[in-house]
Amino acid sequence: MLLGFHGATTMTSDLETDVRVSREAGYRGLEVWAEKVDTYLRSHTLAELRALFVDNGLVPLSLNALVFVGFRGEEYPQVQQRCKALCEIAEAIGDYQRTGFGGWPWPDDGPVHGAEPVRFARHADGRIERPGPGR
Repeated sequence: MLLGFHGATTMTSDLETDVRVSREAGYRGLEVWAEKVDTYLRSHTLAELRALFVDNGLVPLSLNALVFVGFRGEEYPQVQQRCKALCEIAEAIGDYQRTGFGGWPWPDDGPVHGAEPVRFARHADGRIERPGPGR
């Protein structure tokens, strides 16, 4: 499992900020909010979008489009067009199917923390924090 940052968490920031914050926090992946990609692509190319991820050592985990895509009745043709555009963007910047989250080093996709559930947080500086008893 690759821990990634979710771009909707920082709704008011732009994509470049999400990428920077994700890298600085030690994440290797970013779940990209589609509306932020739209804004970015108004002044950048798909090649620049891909380079943004590559240069920052991040894998785009998904394009989150749930804000737009849903049961929309007569708007279905626009939904189809939007989905096609998002697929083209995903293909241009890479996706899980092609990258395996940027090179998954373990032999399978199962959990890697063992059979017993253990709560902890690994900080960007490498420090591991565990909750006290009863938490």
